[in-house]
Amino acid sequence: VFSIKDDLIGLVFFQSLVNIIGIILFYPFLNLLGRFLEKKFRSADDETMFIHKVDVKEPSTALDALEKETSHFIIIVCNYVMHTFDVKDKIQKELSLNKKFLEHNIHEKYDYIKFLYGEIHNYYIQIQKIATDRESVEKLDRLMSSVRNAMYAAKNFKDALPDKEQLQNSSNDIKFAFYNQSKEEVRKFC
Repeated sequence: VFSIKDDLIGLVFFQSLVNIIGIILFYPFLNLLGRFLEKKFRSADDETMFIHKVDVKEPSTALDALEKETSHFIIIVCNYVMHTFDVKDKIQKELSLNKKFLEHNIHEKYDYIKFLYGEIHNYYIQIQKIATDRESVEKLDRLMSSVRNAMYAAKNFKDALPDKEQLQNSSNDIKFAFYNQSKEEVRKFC
């Protein structure tokens, strides 16, 4: 039909054609492949505590599960914050958290918090589509606002880790005192 004289342009055309054909062939199977991979590689540790057990088609039950998941999420963020300041507290040991989560280092805990936030946010969007009464919508928005704020808090603590370590290791008494004061405030708050 037409000929390409430049070899480089021919290579680019051929590679683009192969990519487009691949997209067309695999597009119908993406959802199926995604579900297969999710079942194969998802472990019990990657699940939420409550919302994965409740179908969103029952709005009142789903809203209750989301409320419990929100409380659980806030507890996990508090545990993460306490871990950043090396706060050991008897209340922390009494919490019903995944044992594997408690064994994670600070960066793995943050990754889990991000994962859990994504799961909660997806569940929120699904409920939002079917929630009709004003009271449920307002409660849903309040719960998601709480989750979002807790996620912001976790991110801020992650971003402040280098500063916290500098204060903790400082030979300056004022800076070290500020670190201890902050640690005590975190313990009281959590």
